[in-house]
Amino acid sequence: MTQTSIRLSIEEMAVVLSQMGQPEQGQSLIIAQLGEMNQDEARGRLLSATHSLLAREAMTFEPDGGFLLSDALRQVGRVLTRADFTIRYTRAQTAADLQLTYHALHGRFYEHLLEQGVIHRLTEVNRPDEMIQSGLAFFEVAAAQPFESGVATIANPILETVMRATTADEARDLLRQAGMQDAVRQRFAEDLINSQFRGSALRIEYEADGSLRSDVGLLFLRGPERLWQLESEVRQGEAEWELSPATALGLRAALARLLRATQPSAVG
Repeated sequence: MTQTSIRLSIEEMAVVLSQMGQPEQGQSLIIAQLGEMNQDEARGRLLSATHSLLAREAMTFEPDGGFLLSDALRQVGRVLTRADFTIRYTRAQTAADLQLTYHALHGRFYEHLLEQGVIHRLTEVNRPDEMIQSGLAFFEVAAAQPFESGVATIANPILETVMRATTADEARDLLRQAGMQDAVRQRFAEDLINSQFRGSALRIEYEADGSLRSDVGLLFLRGPERLWQLESEVRQGEAEWELSPATALGLRAALARLLRATQPSAVG
């Protein structure tokens, strides 16, 4: 795949996955992004996508009646079905959820972006540092108000409960029970209840049976002005999160660790 971006519709992506021997993955993609549909509608959509790829000469007929993907589409298929690992940025917010993904394959990296919810765009990344810089922009670090706060550690079960709190008082009480300093818990509880978005940066590994595993990652909470960062780690076999203000310097280092997977962690 060259530096030029490749854009494919959801159905075209499903055709590519099917041609790479992963029809179930293609079907799952359609259901996840277009919703459930009957077999006739799904078959019609895939047939139309096949015709589109043939018309663009991105796919050709083989003598035996099958199809042959272009070199570029075969590389797309390899990236999506045989990646060594994936880095995924997500933001959950009121307007719309956002996602930006990077796939690693044989020492090369590919940005995978869903445009307007219907077009998959894949672009080879020149340098790994571009992924880190994109992460800083994705989580809007520069737009957040700088602030100082002591670093706090939260056990994973407590954090899960705190994140479900519906009032600042409830969140503060839970954080107090966890032993968090007063100044930190006051600010974090306020931002939790008035959050602008919640985000994550996860490293996803692929098991031999095709299942996914994520053992390292970061969580983010953006309040009206402040941006918090939580980095996962394991202490004495227990999963914990280290809470601190998100800064460009700190996040750059954390994302670099995520790429190298040098921090032993556990994400629930």
